[in-house]
Amino acid sequence: FDMAGFSFGGMISSIVAGILGERVRTETIMGGSGLGGKFGNLKPTVKLPLSGTEEEMYAAHRHNLLAFMIEDPAKLDALALYTQGQNAPRTRIRSPEHATSEKALVALRKATARLNSIWGEFDIIRPYFDHRRDLLAAICPDAEFHVIAGAGHWVQYEAADEVNRLLRRFIA
Repeated sequence: FDMAGFSFGGMISSIVAGILGERVRTETIMGGSGLGGKFGNLKPTVKLPLSGTEEEMYAAHRHNLLAFMIEDPAKLDALALYTQGQNAPRTRIRSPEHATSEKALVALRKATARLNSIWGEFDIIRPYFDHRRDLLAAICPDAEFHVIAGAGHWVQYEAADEVNRLLRRFIA
C-alpha cells in the first residue's frame, strides 16, 4: 500500500514504513518532521491556550497560522481557522521535541518504500532544503523532492491541486 503523512504525521508514517517494510510501496512526507537538522523560517507565535473571547481566540489562531503554516494570507479561509481552532486546543503531544529529532530518519533507513517528499517554498525548514534533500537521497537515491512555490508548511492546504497531482503520480 501507499502512505502519505504531513508534518508530525509524516514522522508517524515514516515510522510505520520502517516497521512494515515491503508492505509499504511508497511513502510520501509533506513538510515532514523527525528528520533532524535545523529550522530557519520561524516566526513568533501566540501561546495557546488563550483565554478570552472567541474573536480573540480566532485572532490568535490566524496569527499562528500565518506565522507557521500558511504563507499566502488570501488562502487563510474560514475552514483553516475552524480546523486550527478545533485542533490546537486538543494538542496532547508537544511536537517541537519530536520535530527536531531524527526519529523519522532512523525509521526511513529501515524502510523499503519508494520515498517522496513535498515541501512548501516557505516551510519552516527554509533555507535548509538542500540538507533535507541530501538526507533523503542518502536513504533512497531515487527519492523525489518537490518544493511548491508560494506555499508554506501547510503545503497540502495551500497548494492542494499541485500536491494531489504529485500524490496521484507517486502512487500510479
